[in-house]
Amino acid sequence: MSSLSPGTLPDADDRLRALADLANELKLDRLATDALTWATRIAEGRFFVACVGQFKRGKSTLLNALIGDAVLPTGVVPVTSVVTVIRHGPVRRARIRQFRRSGKMSPSTVLPIT
Repeated sequence: MSSLSPGTLPDADDRLRALADLANELKLDRLATDALTWATRIAEGRFFVACVGQFKRGKSTLLNALIGDAVLPTGVVPVTSVVTVIRHGPVRRARIRQFRRSGKMSPSTVLPIT
């Protein structure tokens, strides 16, 4: 396991704030605004990355590398063939939600991840 907690990006928000300061000095207003927006979102742990593609092209491997830990399964056969949302939290766990044919969501199942 990596020394990083899932979802943490050490110094990323500080580096983005430094980029925003530099962009302001250079009168690059759009870059400064974008850098501050991303710094805030990263500091709060709220950002989305959509990763789509054909089966067995390394999407889960790529996301595991971005996270810094193997939280998504990888294998010889497709193993993440459903929409998957990853969130940082104090406890490593998986929450499984399924939509019923009626359109209603079934109760969540929570599983620990070791």
